[in-house]
Amino acid sequence: AASDFSRIPIIGWIASKAGAFFVKRGEAKKDPNLSKNLSMITQSPTFIEVFIEGKRSRHRTFLAPKTGFLRCLAESNCNYIVLPMTINYEDLPDQTSLLNEANGNRGGEMSLSALMNWSIQAFSGRINVGRIFISVSNAINGLNMNSKDPQYLGCCIQNHQQRRIVVSEFHVRAASLAINVPPKLISDA
Repeated sequence: AASDFSRIPIIGWIASKAGAFFVKRGEAKKDPNLSKNLSMITQSPTFIEVFIEGKRSRHRTFLAPKTGFLRCLAESNCNYIVLPMTINYEDLPDQTSLLNEANGNRGGEMSLSALMNWSIQAFSGRINVGRIFISVSNAINGLNMNSKDPQYLGCCIQNHQQRRIVVSEFHVRAASLAINVPPKLISDA
């Protein structure tokens, strides 16, 4: 998880007790804590969930994959099975904050109160993200991370994810309205 999560009271503590480790982003240098944590957990077979983009796309496109995590895996000299997964929302869960950021306002810091406020609104039906689609690609077996360029591996994983994107009727209707063409034309394309 991003190091921001470690600073959220209660949530950061729960996440670390559940086995999460926190990654410092954007420092353009090796994170010794990441290497240490990976070294400990890769000593026996395990599952690791990673978002290789490093953050959410503000405009529903794929971001260039971050390679720090993949680089640390390469240094461990182990073989891995990668299972690329794609999560699509019909609507963006934090649309309001994304619009504020797009208008030049600084994004808010992560906080327990902001998370609780959002959760209450979501569970009470005031925030509707529509349906959520989770799609898993076929496994990429036997990756010897040391023999591949981390940037290449990130792009390979991302290509698998892109092939699994789900487009719902909601997306078709939204595109139809945005570019003023009949929904059937979008579906057939």
